[in-house]
Amino acid sequence: MDLDLSADQKRWVARARELSREVLAPNAAAIDLEGRFPRENLKALGAAGILGLPVSADHGGPGADLLTLALVTEELGRGCASTAMCCHMHLAAAALISAVAEGDQVDRFVQPILRGEHLSTYAISEPGSGSRWWHMDSFVERREGGYLLDSFKSFATSAGEADSYIVPVRSSSTSSHHEYTLLLVDRQIENAKTVGTWDAMGLRGNSSTPMHFDKCFVPDTHRLGEAAFGFPLLLAHGLPYYQVGLAAVYLGIAGAAFDFAVSHVTKRVHADTGLPLAKVETVQLYVADMKLRLDQARSLVLQTARYVDRLVLKHGDLIEVIDKPEFLQAVASVKIVATQASAAVCTLAMQVCGGTGFSRKHPLERYFRDARAGSVMGPADDILRVLIGQRALGLPYPWE
Repeated sequence: MDLDLSADQKRWVARARELSREVLAPNAAAIDLEGRFPRENLKALGAAGILGLPVSADHGGPGADLLTLALVTEELGRGCASTAMCCHMHLAAAALISAVAEGDQVDRFVQPILRGEHLSTYAISEPGSGSRWWHMDSFVERREGGYLLDSFKSFATSAGEADSYIVPVRSSSTSSHHEYTLLLVDRQIENAKTVGTWDAMGLRGNSSTPMHFDKCFVPDTHRLGEAAFGFPLLLAHGLPYYQVGLAAVYLGIAGAAFDFAVSHVTKRVHADTGLPLAKVETVQLYVADMKLRLDQARSLVLQTARYVDRLVLKHGDLIEVIDKPEFLQAVASVKIVATQASAAVCTLAMQVCGGTGFSRKHPLERYFRDARAGSVMGPADDILRVLIGQRALGLPYPWE
């Protein structure tokens, strides 16, 4: 696929590819085995400037577009899915922070991100709503100079490790469930704590434990945007970056699985025939199926990234387009297609590699486990399919 990338885009992609091969991939097995947060990998990404990619040119940053972020994240996903997921969540959070930060928030929040010294993330899902990200049960109480936050979030990537969390909560006890305020909660704030430990089948290094913001006082200076305006801000500045970036992580996993499978069937020779597995017609069919799924998903991911980038160039602020049906349809579809393709490619790769793929000596079984997380990560694929179906049938969205 000829992407006609600029020199800057090529430079960022090449830098991500190098880091993925030389830093992320060598650490991936240990991170997975130990369930260890990938601090060393993220530190390397910060030093390379990748954690500051979404910071706008107005704030002195690269101002990378979504296509660049997708291509970079895909490369990272090939090396270590846990690291790529933590980085992706940070980039999606950083895009929103950079877009809405005002006054001294730029110096306090944005500049440390640009310097690669600050890792951010989202804490959104709640026990009562799960993947229904438009519905929040928890709310804040107004206090002099700020807010009293009491909220339990079910999963938060980089929990206990990130320097800040974007936390959406209802603006008051009487606010509707999708009328909420965005708070940027500092890691050091009193009574912000993780609950339990992260011990998962896949993505074992991304520390997605629950978070309890237990009667935390959050000053007004840590509110992102206007009070009670958090939902539109998430739709415009969070959701497209989150959905496309998440899809790119799973593209990276699928690409790594495909490469492993091709290498294996090319090198593995049957003693009785003297021919490699690659000469077996059934294997060729499996490889073709993998390539088709991977190419189709990648085409949609990059097409969607470019679609969002064109909207940004045309409108400046995506707030203007969040009510357009085609906008949400596009960003909903991209995650479904990529995560399902990733799971399918990894399953086929396991099939053609047989016992070799199943063995922990090789990375394919890790790719297989990591890929399984995609469909249930919020917003879950089934929830997104419901939204797409509702709109196709002329029905309103749940928040309308």
